[in-house]
Amino acid sequence: AMPPVHFSRKDLVEIALKQWSAERLGDAMTAFANAVLTSRKTPSVAQAVAERALLSISRQANAGAARRARS
Repeated sequence: AMPPVHFSRKDLVEIALKQWSAERLGDAMTAFANAVLTSRKTPSVAQAVAERALLSISRQANAGAARRARS
């Protein structure tokens, strides 16, 4: 990661990343990339676009955690 993850958070970041599949991480990265592109093209909606992207990804994380808890 750039910048590198601070040593005090490294273990937490590793645990969080292990809970995501490569496909889901790719989807999240695509969502962030699309949000960045939209916010650059239309700066007036940048904050709303960023909030929606973060909310969408957090919902995906919660859904994944719920699936793991049921199995």
